[in-house]
Amino acid sequence: AEAASRAVDALPEHHRERFKEGAEQFKHQAYNGAVAAAQFGGEMMVHYQNSAAAGREIMRNAAQEAWEELPEADRQRWLEETDKARARGQGMKLHFLELSRPFRQQVFDKINVFIQKKATADKDMQACVRYRIRSAINDIWRDVVVELDTEIEKLVLPATDDGWKDYQLSSCSPLWIRAWVLYHFLPYDKSIFGQLRDPWWWILMIPSVIPLFCARVVFFAVILFFVLFPHHPDEFQLISLILRFKGTQFISGGVVACFIGAAQYFVAVNYQDTPVAGTLVSQHTANTQTSGPGSIDGAILESADFLGSCLLVWVAFAALPYSKKRGFDPKVGAKDEETEVGWCGLQRVRTRGGRLRTLLRYDVWCFFTTVMLCGALCGLNKSAGSWDGMEMGEMLADYRFRANVFWCRVVYSFLTMPFVIFCLPVITKILTHAEPTGFTRLGTCVRKQIEYSDEELAPPPPPKAAEPVGPADAELDAGKNV
Repeated sequence: AEAASRAVDALPEHHRERFKEGAEQFKHQAYNGAVAAAQFGGEMMVHYQNSAAAGREIMRNAAQEAWEELPEADRQRWLEETDKARARGQGMKLHFLELSRPFRQQVFDKINVFIQKKATADKDMQACVRYRIRSAINDIWRDVVVELDTEIEKLVLPATDDGWKDYQLSSCSPLWIRAWVLYHFLPYDKSIFGQLRDPWWWILMIPSVIPLFCARVVFFAVILFFVLFPHHPDEFQLISLILRFKGTQFISGGVVACFIGAAQYFVAVNYQDTPVAGTLVSQHTANTQTSGPGSIDGAILESADFLGSCLLVWVAFAALPYSKKRGFDPKVGAKDEETEVGWCGLQRVRTRGGRLRTLLRYDVWCFFTTVMLCGALCGLNKSAGSWDGMEMGEMLADYRFRANVFWCRVVYSFLTMPFVIFCLPVITKILTHAEPTGFTRLGTCVRKQIEYSDEELAPPPPPKAAEPVGPADAELDAGKNV
């Protein structure tokens, strides 16, 4: 480069100018050639896509015409052979998964050992802590391996369940209301972002988060009834209902109700001017009687909400062993589920629900703990003489009893925090092994199938080529760069 520069500098002035003009022209011609080639390539790609689409359409029409010209016996034989070939292909894929399972297990075991070593690499860590951490990782890793095997099998053996499309539902049938509610609240073809665009989903969500007048309990009781009847309940839908109910209970019955109770105390103390003779304490007592915690619902509705929050979840837990898997049912590496005869001769599987079953005992413990807490608070009021001379009806209407039930319900709602952890999609999948499902417009439960539009699946258009530039445009661009 230095020698070429010195050679150019040694040329006479007019030769030097001609050399530079020739170099600029060569550069512009090369640029224009590249632009023309890009335009030609884009046009050829468009022509190829149109030709391929036209060719596929021609082949499809030709195949349809040939199929219609075949005799009925040949058609039936063709369908039978196609089914046999498909079954052989599925069998070969299943055999491949079985043969590759030991290799996958070795890889998963090595990853497990690596994670355990990294998590317990601290040399100052106590032996008991190291043992507990490794045991927890090893315990959770078994669930992770099951999910990894299931996802690999889903890629190799895709599931199809289009049989529901043959299901008919009359618009005059009362089941139409059930199908409408379940499709808009638990659709099979929409993600959470698709549900946010549905105005009916927002309308159905309103009663599910209201902590007053037993609205939340009644709404989820209707959803549970629709899930259980008239079709066989689905495992994922029962798990989803339990987690939705407990998740909204933690937010509405715990956090929101706590703010409501605090606001009612604040209003009763500062903004109620009930003329009561006596001290400030007596005035506060009169104000709390009309606007304290539990005054909106009353003792009856508060107790009904408290008991309904427990019974609804317990019924869903009791129905879990009798549920079915309508999502993807793994065939490789899955444990044989032991069935037994349950209530009314129905088949039941104890392992339905995965690790979520352990939370049933926790929920029962939380219920009886809060009931004993409520009884202890009422016993303190009774021993203090607050209810002396009162009949049972007057005692239930007293603000102290309403406040005891209200705050015990708030405590029980806060104790549902472990259910909120299960609400995370990845955690739910790993710990319950339930495949996502949803409801169609006909009210049938099928596996989750998020559909995309043709615009979303279409390939991006080719980039638009730049217009060719001449020497004058190049000089203008050079001036802009300077």
